[in-house]
Amino acid sequence: MARAASATVAGVISPAIFRDGYKEGISVVDLRSGTSRPLAMKQTNRQFGEMGYRFDESSLRWANDAVASSSPCDLLVIDEIGPLEILHNRGFVAAIEVLLTGEYNIALVVVRPELIDAFRTQLGLPFSIRYVHDLSEDMLTDWPSAARSLVFGVS
Repeated sequence: MARAASATVAGVISPAIFRDGYKEGISVVDLRSGTSRPLAMKQTNRQFGEMGYRFDESSLRWANDAVASSSPCDLLVIDEIGPLEILHNRGFVAAIEVLLTGEYNIALVVVRPELIDAFRTQLGLPFSIRYVHDLSEDMLTDWPSAARSLVFGVS
């Protein structure tokens, strides 16, 4: 919908991959090109019986390159900055540099609540936090309609 409002949208989103109603993995979509790739698939650690993800290294590099080339744009979307990026310096690590350039009008960055302090330290810039369950359309009155449409899925 943001594109329909003539906004340039760039960055990546990481939608879940479902099979037979169960989350099986994660894909990654380059928002500028619309191209997607499988990013990670669930795997069980047989020794401990724990569920984790096996990441596809070529898809990680491809997605990080998409993030690195995402600015300038009107709306920058990074879904998500998580443990892989913050704790292991892997994944969408180019996001910090792109965010620091400021070559975007609005950035929508998904960060897990338990990682916000570490992200704030890594970024080194002030930013406001809005939890998805706390957002209302009124809070976004200063945002362009393209961003409001992306967050709320309305036109």
